[in-house]
Amino acid sequence: MKKYIETANPSLQILLAKLQYIFQENLEKELKWKKNDLFRYYKKMLVEKSLTDYEKLKATIEYYQQLSDINTKQNQIDVFAQSIKVIADGHQKLYDNRNKISAKDSKEFLIKYASDIQDIISIFNKLKK
Repeated sequence: MKKYIETANPSLQILLAKLQYIFQENLEKELKWKKNDLFRYYKKMLVEKSLTDYEKLKATIEYYQQLSDINTKQNQIDVFAQSIKVIADGHQKLYDNRNKISAKDSKEFLIKYASDIQDIISIFNKLKK
């Protein structure tokens, strides 16, 4: 197990860091752009003189629903990025202690680690609703 942890850690840390960057930077920026674009369209609809009050109300309802959907996606991305960080930190901790960790310690660590991951999954699942 020690050799596996030693061999895997550098590549795993790079992979997880890149994944976290993609989610937190690229996808977040994409969703921010989408929010701004949606807002511009919404404002344009509100000042449109040919639309009835009902159509403007419908546009408002649609805007806030889409905004809520985007916010939910942003929250999901944040939770997913946090989970990637937890995985990276957990593996780094295993790596740092690889020479002094016993089988019993490994088991206890993995149980704690699994609990942390389960907590993140629960948060993510709540955001899906």
